[in-house]
Amino acid sequence: MFEGRNQSISYGFISAARIVGNSLRYIPAYTLNGKAIPQKLLFVVGVNRRIGKNGMRKDFFPCNIWGNFADVGCKTFSPGKALDIFYTPEMYRGKLYNADGTARMDNLGQPIEVDKFSLRVNDFILGEDSAKQINEEITANPPKRGKLWNVPGTEDNAHFLARTQQRMASTFDKMLPKFGFANVRPVPAGAVVNDAVYTQGVPQAPTQQQLPLSQTIAGVVGQPMVDPQFTQGVPQTPAQTPAAPQYAVAVQQPQGQAQTNTAGLF
Repeated sequence: MFEGRNQSISYGFISAARIVGNSLRYIPAYTLNGKAIPQKLLFVVGVNRRIGKNGMRKDFFPCNIWGNFADVGCKTFSPGKALDIFYTPEMYRGKLYNADGTARMDNLGQPIEVDKFSLRVNDFILGEDSAKQINEEITANPPKRGKLWNVPGTEDNAHFLARTQQRMASTFDKMLPKFGFANVRPVPAGAVVNDAVYTQGVPQAPTQQQLPLSQTIAGVVGQPMVDPQFTQGVPQTPAQTPAAPQYAVAVQQPQGQAQTNTAGLF
């Protein structure tokens, strides 16, 4: 039993992080040896932090999210997406892998295990899409969003909102290699995908009212800083649309805040 200062509290916050490339890996919920394991999303965030007077350092942190929150991340964490994260740092023993995804073996043919570090994300606030992602979707054939996607009242905006609603209403399909923006990874050998998890309706993202710590920290640091190379944030889905589920993950819109240099990170 923990008593007094024998029990530590370890919690952190990163503002103006970015989803690194196509780093999302989704492991669906499964059952192994009678034990149910919730779904998990693995991804990497990149952070620019200032060193000295004019220097800048690029750091990359592996992250994970569990349960229904992982499903929401699959549908919203596009490459280069800006976000603030609230996390618990954790250490664990894990296998070492080669570039092709196979486990690295020692001289005896056994998998090599090392100490690993990861950030378990407890909450996040979504920011703007990256300029690169927006341009790729506009120039895709056929286009995935129109040039006027963020201008309310336009046909491009209506199509963009409808496509976003469709993605947010989707559920995991074990026959497909991707779920949202994430690549689907196989469950461990001997495990069975827990289909019941995906037949109970679309998971709802928690509201800011349920996250007092987020409100407290966000109120202190202000909204995420915006880089000039990125365009304005994703428009909010109109509340009057009845057909699609409404997600309450906050989307931060640029308001002319102070800027930070993230050029060359993504």
